[in-house]
Amino acid sequence: MQDILQLPSKTIQVVLECSGNKRSLFEPKVLENNGKREGAISQGYWKGVPLRLLLELCGIRQGAKEIVVEGHDFGERIDQNKVFTYARSLPLEKALHPDTIIVI
Repeated sequence: MQDILQLPSKTIQVVLECSGNKRSLFEPKVLENNGKREGAISQGYWKGVPLRLLLELCGIRQGAKEIVVEGHDFGERIDQNKVFTYARSLPLEKALHPDTIIVI
């Protein structure tokens, strides 16, 4: 983490939309347990290291099409007796965009 904190960062103003927005409209229906039927949207300033820079330092596998980001946090699904980490894939083109940042 100390190495990441030493990398050049940038601040950008962006709209943040909850990944669960409009879940109540999905077909087939999905489990609703967050109380936000129509979702949540906000706008703010975010500071972080460009993901592109981190990927250049770590390397990208030849032929990669997407990056999978897995959070440190987790949640339990009430319809299953399991705990899941939160993960999301990002197309490589979007991951390499200069405004895609890892917020620190």
